Amino acid sequence: MTPPPVALPQITLERWLDDVSRPFPYDTARRIRRELEDHALAHVEALREAGHPDPEGAALAALGSPYQVQGELRQEYFTRWEEDQLWSLKVYRRAEPPSVRRWGLDMASGLALPPLLGFLFPVAFGFHWGGYPFYVLVVLLVSGLDRWIPRHFPPRSARVVLVLKQSVSYFVILLYFQTVWPWEQADWMTVTATLIGAGIATLFQLRPLWSVVPKALRGAR
Repeated sequence: MTPPPVALPQITLERWLDDVSRPFPYDTARRIRRELEDHALAHVEALREAGHPDPEGAALAALGSPYQVQGELRQEYFTRWEEDQLWSLKVYRRAEPPSVRRWGLDMASGLALPPLLGFLFPVAFGFHWGGYPFYVLVVLLVSGLDRWIPRHFPPRSARVVLVLKQSVSYFVILLYFQTVWPWEQADWMTVTATLIGAGIATLFQLRPLWSVVPKALRGAR
C-alpha cells in the first residue's frame, strides 16, 4: 500500500517561507515559495526512504536560516523596494522592447538624419561623407542592441539594461555625429559642454537605476 504524501509542519514551513519571500514582488515571492517548498518536500521523501527518524525536522533544519537564504536570493531577484524605485522613473516605464516596425523606422530615421540635414541646410551643416561609415556602425550597433537585449535578459533586467543602453548611446551617437561634419565647423567646446550638462542631468535623473545595474547585468529576475 502506497503511504500518504509526506507534508512538512505547515506552520513552521509557512513562517520560514514568509520570512524568505517577504522582500520580493508578488510574482517573485510565489515562484520562490513554490520552488523552495518542492525542494523541501522532495528532501523529506528522500530522508524518509532512507529511514531517518525525523525526516520533517531534518528537512526543515537543512533549509537553513531564512535570512541567509533571503540574502542569496537578493542577488538573483529584484526586491519589491527596488522595483518601486525603478517604476518611479518614466524612462524605465517606457523601456519596452520595440516592435519590428518601430525598430526599423527608428534605425532608418537615424541613418537618414545626417545626410538629410546636410542636404536641407548645406551652409549650416556641410555634410562630410568621410565620417559617415563610423556613424552608420554606431547606429546599427545601438539599434541591434534594442533587439538583442530583450532576448537575452529576463524582463526586469532587460528594462534596466535598455535604459542603460539608451543613456550611453545618446552620448556615443552625439560624439560620432560630429564626425559627419567638416572639422572646421565643429564647435567642440559647445559639444563638450552639452555632453557634460546632459551627463550630470542623466546621472541625477537615473540615480535609482545605478545601484541595480550590476544585478541586471547578471540577469536577475
